[in-house]
Amino acid sequence: MKARQPATTICQVGDSADRGGPARLSELIVTTPGLGESISGVILYDETIRQKKEDGTPFLKVITDAGIIPGIKLTPAQRPWQVITERK
Repeated sequence: MKARQPATTICQVGDSADRGGPARLSELIVTTPGLGESISGVILYDETIRQKKEDGTPFLKVITDAGIIPGIKLTPAQRPWQVITERK
């Protein structure tokens, strides 16, 4: 029996066509009851930190309301100081 990836499984369980798998999976994770009791901080990509739940509530609000400290992962293009400080 072949194992299935969680995102694939979630997409197949009544997911609407306009809410993609990764967005739905992210929403399920940030809305997990008691998440803030086990996790103190998260690092999110820029696109994820700007997402909203299906009801319009920003992920950032959900995360901070749970007592979780959010962080943002920068891509190399978003790190202008590296160009100045790194030798080539």
